[in-house]
Amino acid sequence: MKFKVKVLLSILILVFLFGYSQAKIIYIPSPSLATIQGGINYASGGDTVLVNTGTYNENIDFKGKNITVASRYLLEDDSSLIELTIINAINQPSIPAVTFRSGEGPAAILSGFTIQNSSNSLGVRCDSSSSPTITYNLIKHNNQGLVCSNSSNPLIKDNLLKDNAGEGIQCTTGSSPRIERNFISGHQFGIKYTNGTSAILRNVIIQNIQKGLSINAASPQVYNNTIANNIGDGVEIISSTEVNLINNIISSSSSGVGIRVSSSNPIIKYNDVWGNAGGDFSGTPMGVGNMFWGKNNKNTPCDEFYNISRNPEFENPPVDFQLQCSSPCINVGDPGFVIPDLGGHRIDMGAFEYPLLRGDVWVDGKLDASDVVFLVNCCFKGGPLPDPYEKGDVTANGAVDVQDIIHLINYLYRNGMPPCH
Repeated sequence: MKFKVKVLLSILILVFLFGYSQAKIIYIPSPSLATIQGGINYASGGDTVLVNTGTYNENIDFKGKNITVASRYLLEDDSSLIELTIINAINQPSIPAVTFRSGEGPAAILSGFTIQNSSNSLGVRCDSSSSPTITYNLIKHNNQGLVCSNSSNPLIKDNLLKDNAGEGIQCTTGSSPRIERNFISGHQFGIKYTNGTSAILRNVIIQNIQKGLSINAASPQVYNNTIANNIGDGVEIISSTEVNLINNIISSSSSGVGIRVSSSNPIIKYNDVWGNAGGDFSGTPMGVGNMFWGKNNKNTPCDEFYNISRNPEFENPPVDFQLQCSSPCINVGDPGFVIPDLGGHRIDMGAFEYPLLRGDVWVDGKLDASDVVFLVNCCFKGGPLPDPYEKGDVTANGAVDVQDIIHLINYLYRNGMPPCH
C-alpha cells in the first residue's frame, strides 16, 4: 500500500510539473542556493525544490506558493533519507519550523523530511485557509507537532509524529484536515480537535500522556484507528455533535477510560474497547458497552451497536499493532464499509487490515498439510466451510472445490504455483 501511494504521489507531482510550461526542478544545495528557503523564494508555481541530505538550520515558509518541497526520498523510496534530511529550527525555536499561512492549496507538497527543534513553537503550522499536502515526514521534538487553524484543511498522511511536548496534531477554528495513516506517539495529546469536521482514518495513536484523541465542540469522522497504550483516556468526546466513532480499536489505557463522553451523543459502533484501567466506557449513549445484548457474526459477545470488548491480539505491541490471525477484530467491522485490497469478506477493526492468505483455511498464518486436510473435509466429508470463505478459494475462481485442493497440493509438494492472491 505504501508503495502504491508513493507512486500516486510521484504521478501527481509529474502532472503538476508538466502542467506548467516553465516548471523546473531546483536543487538544494546548489552553487547559487544553499538553503531550502532560498529555493522556495526562487521557485514559481509548479516547481519542485529537491533537497539533498543534510541538516538545514532554518525555518521555512511556503509563502503561498503551490510548489513541491521534498527530500530525495520522494524519488528513491529509501526511508533512511527522511532521517538524513533535516529541517532544524534550532536557531529560531520560537517560530514554526515549516509554515503554510498564505492560502496554499493541495499542490503545495511537503514530503520526506525530519522536522525538529522548534522547542517554543510548532513543527508545522497550517493557518489562514492553507490546505497543503503533508506526507512522509518525521515531526519530532517541537513544542507542538502540527497545528491547523483558521479554516485550514491539509492532507496529513503517512507521517510519524513523536515526542513533541504538547499535541501531536491540533486542529482549531474551523479547520477540517484529512488525517490518515499517521503514527502518533509520545505527546500530551495525540490528536486534539476542536471546531471542525475532520476525517481521522487508520492512524496509530499510542503512548500519549493525557488523551489519545480529544474531541471538543467538533464533528470528526473517526474510522479504523488503533488507539492503544495511552496513559490517560483513549478517546474523549466533549460537547460535540455528529461524531462517528466506527471500526476502531481503543485499548490498554494505563490509567484512563477507553471512551469518555460528556454532553455529546456520538455514534459509537463496531469498535473493540478493551483493557482500559479506568473502565472501557464512561458517559456513552444508552446501550453502548452492554456486552450482554447478544453476539456478532463471529459469535463474540457484543452490545447492540456491535462493539466488543476483547483483547485485540496485536502482533507485538508497542512496536507492531498489526493483528494476529486469531484476533477477534478480523472481519467484524461495519459491513457497510468498503473492504481494503487483500482483506477478507468484511472490513476489520483497527488501523491495519489483516491480509487474506488464500489457502490458510486452518488460520494459523502458514500453508501446510493441515490446510489440505481441512479442504478435503470441507469438500468431501461435510466439514466446516473456510472462514472467511475466500481463504479456501485457492484458485480465486469463486468456489471452494477439488481444484483448490489440487492447486494447494501442487504448491506444497510439487513446486507448483502459489495460491492466487
